[in-house]
Amino acid sequence: MYPVTEAFNAAITSSDVNMKARVVLRANGETYHLEHKDIQKDSLKVTYGVLPGDGIALGGVSGADLSITLTNDSGIFNHVQLNYAEIRPFVDVEISPGVFEPIPLGVFEVDTVDRMAVTFDRNFESIPLKAADRMVRFDLPFSEVDIPFPGSALHLLTAVCQRCGVPLGSTNFMNSDYVIQERPEGEISCRDIVSCIAEIAGCWAQCDRTGFLVLRWFKNPKFVQEAVLDGNTDTAYGGNFTDDWYINTYDGGAFKADAPQVVFTSGMFYDFSIDDAPITITGVSLETEDKTYLVGSPRYVMSIDNPLIQTQIPEVLSSIHDKIAGFTYIPFHGVCLDNPAWEAGDMVLLDNIEGKSYRTILTGYEYVFDGRCNVIADGESDREHNFRPTSERKYSRLVKMIGKKQEQINAMDIAVRNATAIISGMWGGHKIDGDKLDEQYHGNTFIADHPDIDQAQQIWRINLGGIGFSSTGVAGPYSSAWTSDGTFATNLIVANMIKSGLLQSLNGESWIDLDNGSFQFAKGSVTFDDTNGVRAYKPDGSYTQMSGDGLTHHDSGSVREYHYLSQTGTTGFSVNGITHLLINLDSAFTNKNFVVTVSVSYVSTNGDFLNNFECLISNVFYSSASFEIVAYIYGRTIDFSSQSIGVVSGGSMTISWTAIA
Repeated sequence: MYPVTEAFNAAITSSDVNMKARVVLRANGETYHLEHKDIQKDSLKVTYGVLPGDGIALGGVSGADLSITLTNDSGIFNHVQLNYAEIRPFVDVEISPGVFEPIPLGVFEVDTVDRMAVTFDRNFESIPLKAADRMVRFDLPFSEVDIPFPGSALHLLTAVCQRCGVPLGSTNFMNSDYVIQERPEGEISCRDIVSCIAEIAGCWAQCDRTGFLVLRWFKNPKFVQEAVLDGNTDTAYGGNFTDDWYINTYDGGAFKADAPQVVFTSGMFYDFSIDDAPITITGVSLETEDKTYLVGSPRYVMSIDNPLIQTQIPEVLSSIHDKIAGFTYIPFHGVCLDNPAWEAGDMVLLDNIEGKSYRTILTGYEYVFDGRCNVIADGESDREHNFRPTSERKYSRLVKMIGKKQEQINAMDIAVRNATAIISGMWGGHKIDGDKLDEQYHGNTFIADHPDIDQAQQIWRINLGGIGFSSTGVAGPYSSAWTSDGTFATNLIVANMIKSGLLQSLNGESWIDLDNGSFQFAKGSVTFDDTNGVRAYKPDGSYTQMSGDGLTHHDSGSVREYHYLSQTGTTGFSVNGITHLLINLDSAFTNKNFVVTVSVSYVSTNGDFLNNFECLISNVFYSSASFEIVAYIYGRTIDFSSQSIGVVSGGSMTISWTAIA
């Protein structure tokens, strides 16, 4: 239920309630404030829903639809192009003489693809318009979202919202830190991604009354058969869920279930029907290519088909099961009086309906200003729910097209446009002076979504300590804040340039010092500094170092060099006695600690008998990138009368060599 005051609740149920509808419309860069008289009678209708079909499910991404007819007696819209105009309808309810409480109905964009039957040169007395809320913006292809993987669910949802131009109102949700390893394949829309992340969070997604994307789930009506009362051993029997079952009211002592957000009495309905059996979620399942995972009982299972759940499947399903298992409600349908503050997703109490009371939920709400409204809790029987073919799940739920091609823009442009849209489009907030409240708020100024600071959820708070934003009420936490000690805390920073001395992870284990160029990653397993270069450490303390001197491995005081230069050659030369030969390498070997190997491929003694030969490396000159070999041949003469063995004075030799540095 949209947050309202007690005065509103009293006024809206009064038989002489005074309500006025109005619209703020933006088109062609102009803003039009349309009053009650500018809206045709009985034409304002908004349809809200949170489920993707007829039964309860996770991951709903249903948008709200608006239909309204504007009067045009003065011809003000004769030459106004209403394509993609933004419409913000409000209902103002008089809570005291001359004082009205405004209730926003949402932020909508006129759908001109096939829904607006007017022309540019029109002069109609009335103009019927149909529009969809910002959920339609997510019908862009996910291929247009430039984001690296792996990344967290929150990071992915933030990037999708930025690309689609929808501000994100939920940054603290279950499994927000779940890491998605790989980009999903196939033709997937951004709406599909939002749906998948909502499933991971155990939620459905919707655009709220101020145009923010939020992830939510129902309060649990907790329809039970037995309850222990007053903290003692007394037990009240709640029936067997036959035609006689209903909720009795007892003094529950210290135990207190969630309070319903909406209370319906029999006098509020023009028509009413209710199912004969409640629905209880018993399990969660996910099917992969080679395995089916089930957590809980198979009686009434939430089956999900989610390409983002790639690892830790049992853990993710268990967290979802812990959140929704045992959720119980009873389907119903009613036609009743209107209330602009009711919302699809509310928990309701059907109070004293034919002598019985039921706790259930709203899955859909068709609001008609000053008219009869439809309220519904959709549901399917166990058989209908469990035997639905999984092939009915479609990832691309394209119900509307945006109608014009959006240009490719870089991340900074997207961030600027997103910020502009949020700031310039944020209407209807309340400025609250803390000095006029309790002493605890002295020195504070608030900008909030509700005039009562204790009921507000989205709050900007400013005081000497800093400025911060909370999406969960005045108590915080303030997830985005700039404090007086110089700390700036936020979820995402997008900038053309960031000037900084030190960039450091939240746990301090990884950092980059931009002033001296040094860094450390992963608890010091990889480091860099000017003296040692890059070092990669193993758990035993040994490390590999890469510097200007080369690549080396250090282990317990010993150093092993890794070589990265090589050169080979073949040299032939004459051998006259003991012969010395200098071989020069490429200049790249200069001052490198290179190693040379030599092998002999050919020897000749010029007619003498070969007895032995030798070729050795005698000197290595690192500074000049050269090495010296010494070679000689042992032989004996052919003259047998005077044969002798010794170094041959004439011969030739061919050697092959390899140098590695």
